[in-house]
Amino acid sequence: MSAPETNSPLTGGASKANSYQFMTDQLSPSDDRTFQPKPAEWMAVAALLSAMLAVNLWTYNLYPTVWSDEVLWSEPAINLVKTGHFTTSVWQLQPADTFWAAQSPLYCFLLAGWLPLAGDSLLAVRSFNYVLMTVAAGLVWFGSWRWRIVARPALRVMIVPLLLLGYGLSYAYRCSRPDILGLICLTCLGLACLVQAAERRRVLLFLLAASAPWVGVQVALYVLVACVAAKLVFRDLTVRDLAVVGIGLCAGAISLLVLFAANGVLPYFLDTLHQAADEPRHFGNATGYAGTISRRLSSTLGSYLGDFSALPLGFALAGFWFCSRNWDQRYKRGAGFLLLLFFGVPLVFNFTGHFAFYYSYMIYVPLVLAFLMAYESLAGGANRMLRALAGGAFFLAVLGAMLLGLPMRLLLSASFCEIVPREKYTPIIQSQIKREDVVLSHFAAFFEAKQVARKVYSPMYARRFINLSVRAHDFSPEERKQMTVLIMWPEQMESLREYFGGKWVAVSEPFGDSCSLPAPTWFPLLARRLQSHFASPQVSRQKLQIFRRVNDEAGGGSGEESVLPPIRTTE
Repeated sequence: MSAPETNSPLTGGASKANSYQFMTDQLSPSDDRTFQPKPAEWMAVAALLSAMLAVNLWTYNLYPTVWSDEVLWSEPAINLVKTGHFTTSVWQLQPADTFWAAQSPLYCFLLAGWLPLAGDSLLAVRSFNYVLMTVAAGLVWFGSWRWRIVARPALRVMIVPLLLLGYGLSYAYRCSRPDILGLICLTCLGLACLVQAAERRRVLLFLLAASAPWVGVQVALYVLVACVAAKLVFRDLTVRDLAVVGIGLCAGAISLLVLFAANGVLPYFLDTLHQAADEPRHFGNATGYAGTISRRLSSTLGSYLGDFSALPLGFALAGFWFCSRNWDQRYKRGAGFLLLLFFGVPLVFNFTGHFAFYYSYMIYVPLVLAFLMAYESLAGGANRMLRALAGGAFFLAVLGAMLLGLPMRLLLSASFCEIVPREKYTPIIQSQIKREDVVLSHFAAFFEAKQVARKVYSPMYARRFINLSVRAHDFSPEERKQMTVLIMWPEQMESLREYFGGKWVAVSEPFGDSCSLPAPTWFPLLARRLQSHFASPQVSRQKLQIFRRVNDEAGGGSGEESVLPPIRTTE
């Protein structure tokens, strides 16, 4: 008696009847039931997901700081809710008050549906991604037994903390970016392969593939890489399903271009794609073709080593693979496919654009699954001593992956930073800003300023502050004249006065977060590493101050006097 037919994107070719079937020809019906989670496992997963959601909501302000991408992805959703217009004034590759075309818009549309329920605060914006990550981790756990790649319940449950505490993933889901929506899209695409009815399966594959370009161009590229990798590893994988995925990607991309063209912003979207492919911040000004190749290979190596949680899992996986002498070929091909994604995706991305650190979910999730598969294979067939050694290595790798991720990030912020509750930002900003003001706000205070003022720019709007591309624009002379309030670092005010013109005075004391790092003489190597860490814009914290234009000589301004006398800033 054969086991029920099961599709799997990880292991094609196990049976002539179904090119996705995985392992089932060696399992009896009773063995097949071992993959089904018992109620205790469901409860454990639900408890872990709920606990981590509570932890994320409680520590939302501790890590990371608000920076450019979070504002970029949230502002159009806030505008859509408040004004009914899907516009932006924070992106330097398109004019203010134009239809948002900084990237694919599906995340922003979904966020706009969340904000009326949650509000427009920083917690409201970030909580959307916390919920998405809870769903994503649950889906990956669900896939681990539906794909029949992890049989032991204790190992499957480990997927939840490994993902939610991972170093790279903890950044991606704790700020407002579409990466976790991409993880959900990719996981659902893999789960769609499990649908046995061919017609229904292909409809799902088409719809999910079509949604990938709407989530992000990088997600669509990942789908292409995964399809090529699957065909290389599972050579008898059905071509018809792959063709459906390809047609879906094309349909999604065309519909996305039509949306931007209909709103007159297609050139801005294409400029953004060009900027992402060029990415001078990552590769610098390489001289010649050989220099470009060298820089991109170096960046690819950094992609493998940049996720601290992946390092202990990767080293342990290599040891498990080396010691496993009785690997079933179908297990081995499944793990090989996952590792091909781990090594291949950064290489392809860096040679077509760049592999940013917030894309780490694309390679970390496959690595986690391959790690669990390798350990399960080794522990199931090794002698007692080897099982003990493998168990110790497994424990240390899992512990290291977890501790080097979100716990370390939170501990560093709590130890070296003075974190001011967001509730204390609001009264300071609301007391000094009016609805008719035009504000340039540092990212850290953007959401509080956006709650009050009719128009809020961020530094990302002008290449004067962050230069991303030769196509980027600056504030026009008219836009500079219209600016009435600045919420920036006090140390920047001298250059800001020169840039915007007119007379500016401080109307608040310095407020907000700050960092207190050890002097370089205190464990020099560690101190330098901490200084480098907190210099990153995703963790950097510095006090802000509100400045108002008090005369009209530059053409604009409120004409009001400051509440406080001018405060001398320090260099």
